[in-house]
Amino acid sequence: MKNSQSGFVPIPILLFICSFLFPVTSNFFVGHIQLTPQKLLVLILFVPTVLGYLKVKNKKNYDLIFFVFATWLLLCISVNTNFIFVYNDIFVYISYITVFCLVQSQFKNLKQIRNTVIFIFFVVVALLFLAIPESYTGNRYLPNFATSITGSYYPFRNDIRMGLFRAQTVFSHAIYHGVFCAVILSYMWYLLDNFLFKVVSALLIIGATFFSLSSGPLTALTMQIVMIVIETFTRQIKNRGKKITLLLLFSYVFLEIASKGPFINFLARTLSFNAGSAYNRILIWEHTTDDIMRNPFFGFDPFTWTRPHWMGGSVDSYWLVAAMTGGLPAVVMLAFCIIFIVRGLFARPDETVIPEYVKLRRGAAFTLIALCVCGATVDFFREAEPLFVFYLAIAALLARWSDDPMVLRKSRDASPDEDLSGLAKPKLGYTRPRRSAQGDLAHPSRSSAALSPAGRR
Repeated sequence: MKNSQSGFVPIPILLFICSFLFPVTSNFFVGHIQLTPQKLLVLILFVPTVLGYLKVKNKKNYDLIFFVFATWLLLCISVNTNFIFVYNDIFVYISYITVFCLVQSQFKNLKQIRNTVIFIFFVVVALLFLAIPESYTGNRYLPNFATSITGSYYPFRNDIRMGLFRAQTVFSHAIYHGVFCAVILSYMWYLLDNFLFKVVSALLIIGATFFSLSSGPLTALTMQIVMIVIETFTRQIKNRGKKITLLLLFSYVFLEIASKGPFINFLARTLSFNAGSAYNRILIWEHTTDDIMRNPFFGFDPFTWTRPHWMGGSVDSYWLVAAMTGGLPAVVMLAFCIIFIVRGLFARPDETVIPEYVKLRRGAAFTLIALCVCGATVDFFREAEPLFVFYLAIAALLARWSDDPMVLRKSRDASPDEDLSGLAKPKLGYTRPRRSAQGDLAHPSRSSAALSPAGRR
């Protein structure tokens, strides 16, 4: 991390965030290849960001694991997918690599990350004011406007829940609108110092997420709120991370034993809006896991999973899709990558790093965990996949900076007016001058000064 005071959001990062704001109907064709503004930006930035990442020092093990994971996915998809659709698979790989390298190479200090988060928050507020009329009228304002320019058409689903249309704003699905808005909650809660501002920002984020009327984003919100509450009330407990982890494992074992059926069935019933959606998730889990066990190493084409003829082909779980696409090795590699990142974020106690870093690492860790839990009920497809990699890369960058001198607290010399009563008193040691091998005093000048009358005074 460079000792730079510039807090401006890097231009490539700014362009990447703005690329989410182009409606799904703003796509265009280059030959037979369909492109969106975000895909075009990723292709343009691929080579510069990779070259920039190669200059980054102090690379960690999770960096290597992530690149191996992305390459493994490309290999498995290329083997299992029809050659006609290989360009889609290559773009997925390019998207993973570009977004990860973009974050690692562009951010130079904590202030830039902070300002980027605040910019995303204002984007979420704008999406809230766009989602409110859309939920009441069902009119897709920005996508319809983009259609009038590009002529592109997208088959929107006018689902109604709780008497409201599910707002999609600029995204291809209401779930992705909700995910984009929800995951910024932890960052804003810790970055803002004023409690009133914390509450207002949280309410705005919750409101923007609510109009998606999707269980996945609302689960991500709930997870972040629970983690923030637990973190706030356990700050005085030593080794709280290990104790909370053990408590979660005990809770899982208890629910596995006490609930009727497997834990995944309990999770599906809890995280669904209605019984029909929960039953569909249970069937997806049962059929896809059977297929994964039959193809555990390289996976298979996710569109060909075994299912009854009346079920659709959608799989509402990023983790299941990762296992179907790249087999169990892909899931294991991604899981270890995330574990190592979270472990790296909290490698140093709060007392040894500056407060700004503490705030950002808590937000990064809770956002990443919330995305992982959300991924159990949501498939990060289309624009949601780069968003997931973006927040994972920020967490990886902050974990790498835990060793940087710029985030470590510097020891302060006591001022003349500072009360030293709370400091440990220095121990009196043996002060006789050392002798060299020849028997002479090692520092004759110091010893003579100490023996002189002036020295004694």
